[in-house]
Amino acid sequence: MNFGNATFSVIDERSAPPALFLALYDEILKPSFPAEELVDRSELVEAIADPDERVCASLVVGPNAVVMAGMVGEWFGGSGVLLESYVAVRPGLRGSGIGTKMVQATVQGWIKRFDPMLVVGEVEDPRHYFVSRYGDPVARLRFYSRLGGKVLPLPYFQPALRDGCDRVYNLLLMTFVVSPRCLVGPDLVRASTVETFLQENIVASEGAIEYEDDDVRRLLAAARGKDGLRLQAPALYLA
Repeated sequence: MNFGNATFSVIDERSAPPALFLALYDEILKPSFPAEELVDRSELVEAIADPDERVCASLVVGPNAVVMAGMVGEWFGGSGVLLESYVAVRPGLRGSGIGTKMVQATVQGWIKRFDPMLVVGEVEDPRHYFVSRYGDPVARLRFYSRLGGKVLPLPYFQPALRDGCDRVYNLLLMTFVVSPRCLVGPDLVRASTVETFLQENIVASEGAIEYEDDDVRRLLAAARGKDGLRLQAPALYLA
């Protein structure tokens, strides 16, 4: 990839040395996400380095092996859903086009590698979040909209990532890839696939599902008993 007069490459976790993922965490993810939205540094780097783990990642690396941007994904085999856990560009380079090219290249590689039913991501709902040192929720949602993202109609929250860490509420769960196998009609995503993913995601982070928990019950009920969930345009959340 070329940006201006410099050349950058996109590499994944199978060919990138661990030191580059330490740089990704320290120099890009930490400035881009609040602490409750980030897994521990050692946990993330170890998961990326473990060939048996379901965590995948890619980096945009520039001259002198400087990490310019990165993506981390998590594969949920029971549902066949790939979660884009983190997408971030080095502060100062946002809006340069690096993020768009990285996402496009990475997602195409992940499609070939995993053949997912869905590729989804968690995005702050700009009706509840405002511009901060971590970024602009409106700009972020518009970025994902340009990439074809659509919103699943769910009262979504990010499960607690570790003991003592709070859940993150008022998030949108967006789709970026929808396999024809997961459609039950025009813009209708198979609800049972989404429900299975929601259960897998909660268990992966919190260890178990508390079905009496009001937030969990509302979330799962939004998918349960339905044939399909109708995808929504991100513009509905920008008013």
